[in-house]
Amino acid sequence: MINRDTPLVDHQISYRLDLGDRISPASNNITFLNVPSDVAVHENKIFIVDMYHHQVKIYNLDFRYNDNGERVNIIPQDAPVKIIGNTDRSHGDYTNLSTGEGTEFWYPTDIVLDVKNNAFYVTDSHNHRVLKFDLTTYKLLAKIGGNTQDTSESHFIYPAGIAIDKNNNYLYVADGAYGTRSCRIKRFDLSNLLQT
Repeated sequence: MINRDTPLVDHQISYRLDLGDRISPASNNITFLNVPSDVAVHENKIFIVDMYHHQVKIYNLDFRYNDNGERVNIIPQDAPVKIIGNTDRSHGDYTNLSTGEGTEFWYPTDIVLDVKNNAFYVTDSHNHRVLKFDLTTYKLLAKIGGNTQDTSESHFIYPAGIAIDKNNNYLYVADGAYGTRSCRIKRFDLSNLLQT
């Protein structure tokens, strides 16, 4: 019989990236996280979806080496190198595709990197859309969906999970979080998701 008080596998954590403020998690301090919901790493950058701050935070990684030349831990700089969004949730379209600036989120949930096409995608759940950004400049390139709930093929109702099939060049989005009437997986051809 399994003892429920004992973990099945006991793994030692190699490093804890501790950016949260346990005393005041709603703090607007840019180095604090408030419900980090997803993370991705590319080269020397770590991308963190900070859901309750309505932001994506990008940090440089500082690799430390031991005497044998082995990388032993990863430590972020004190402040993010880039913050997309602000701590005020934004309902509605505050994006400017002509400049790639002014992006606002309302409970972003997930991120996926598309290194092949130098882009990344973020599900902006309560704005019912997916946003595409340049992986190098962090500029907004495109958006899929709108700012209202819509069951049509190119729109969403609370999108959440997101993934890329690198072999077939498809983007998959789990649509219908919170048990809404959508409840489906949508597939998009990445070659068609150009700047719009």
